[in-house]
Amino acid sequence: MIRTIAFACLLLTVASSDLVHAQDKKPNLTGRWILNQGRSKIPKLDPANKYKCCYPKSWVVMIDYQEPNLTITIDAVEVDYQEKEHPFKEVDKLTTDGREIVIDNVGNKVHDSSNSEHLWREHKMKNLLLVAISALAFVGSTAQTQDRDVRPDVQLPAETAGWDKVVEGLLSAFDRVDVVALADSHWRKVDSDLRLRLIRHPDFPNKARFIVVEFGNSLYQPILDRYLQGEDVPLTEVQQVWQNTTQVGSKDSPVYAEFYAAVREVNQKLPPAKRLRVIAGDPPIDWSKVQIRSDFHEFGDGDRRDFPVSLNQVAVKRGEKALVIYGSSHISRPRFGLWAAAAQSIASTTTNTFKAVQVNNPGRVFVVGTISGPNPAYEKLEKTLQSRERPVLVSLIGTPAAALVLESSYVYMGKMVTNTLKLGDGFDACVYFGNTADVATIVEPNPAIYHDTPYGAEIARRRKIMETRR
Repeated sequence: MIRTIAFACLLLTVASSDLVHAQDKKPNLTGRWILNQGRSKIPKLDPANKYKCCYPKSWVVMIDYQEPNLTITIDAVEVDYQEKEHPFKEVDKLTTDGREIVIDNVGNKVHDSSNSEHLWREHKMKNLLLVAISALAFVGSTAQTQDRDVRPDVQLPAETAGWDKVVEGLLSAFDRVDVVALADSHWRKVDSDLRLRLIRHPDFPNKARFIVVEFGNSLYQPILDRYLQGEDVPLTEVQQVWQNTTQVGSKDSPVYAEFYAAVREVNQKLPPAKRLRVIAGDPPIDWSKVQIRSDFHEFGDGDRRDFPVSLNQVAVKRGEKALVIYGSSHISRPRFGLWAAAAQSIASTTTNTFKAVQVNNPGRVFVVGTISGPNPAYEKLEKTLQSRERPVLVSLIGTPAAALVLESSYVYMGKMVTNTLKLGDGFDACVYFGNTADVATIVEPNPAIYHDTPYGAEIARRRKIMETRR
């Protein structure tokens, strides 16, 4: 990985840094340091000179200093003159007592016996600690240590049972936070019923104006806006929002079209200033331009669709209120709260998208999971609950339910994942619908939309692309 521009900036910046003027006093920078793009001066690349590469898109530097050992882990993504992203990882194991040091650049190890004690005294490019400290200076005033999750100050009762009480409990959370993130167990009817009851509650427009959803392609945000504002938009246009997401065919369940229709209906009864806006959070993929598997990469591979995006600017800014509806693996703590609180507003330079949600700190996010259906592991939860009525909103902050491990397996990013975390580690509360078969009902797509239709042929084409190797 060539890092000419970045490292030049790093070394220039460190010359005036107080960190390297400590003389014999070695600074202890143990912790996690994150590049703050918004406060960094990053030189632009000259497209005419392709040898000047690259500029940092994201840098995370982990420092662990325990005299005489110092380990620096750099996990970064850099962008070249063609706007192509290049992941980069390096682990530097340094010492201050003259012992051998090890530099591991993505598996390519280099050993050096230079005396690292001089790292605090001499400004030499060969000293890797200087590079790391300059990286922190480059991140500059820019670096931040927002790597610790902060739980929201939402004091719910341990249990709140019944549909109406559950909805009221969720609405009350907006009084203490800016974002309520509600899990969507895809196609499941009770999850759909819950969010419909929530947005149809007469107090919802007073609590939040924005709704950020996984089941919508941000490329079609203008069409969605027109539809939700009550304009006469043909079904063939608006259904592109949920039919053309990165997840082929996964949003064809009628529950998603029903949700958009419900928001449109709610808006018709509200004055313009109170109307709800739904932000389609899926990357803006244009399937007409996806012909081979590599065309899909910039939109849906890796972590590119882990969190909601928006076009043109951050949709939900600091202090604004939003309901976020995403699969539980996307919104679980600590990742979602830390992501929402990170200063970086750009989601992807490749797709020219922004983060859809920005909060001041992770404590402004309240994460709610949903649980239902037959599962022997849910008997543990049943035993902690006093109420027999379902659904029940269960607080997971300092309650017995928070310590439960409900073993379950699911497919995430094409891989089978087994959950072994405590319930309270990932969520601040959960809505438990019960462990009977009726609450596990899913609403499947109508087979007619695929049978001898242009859409059916297009879905088959997309699936064939996705089945090929990357």
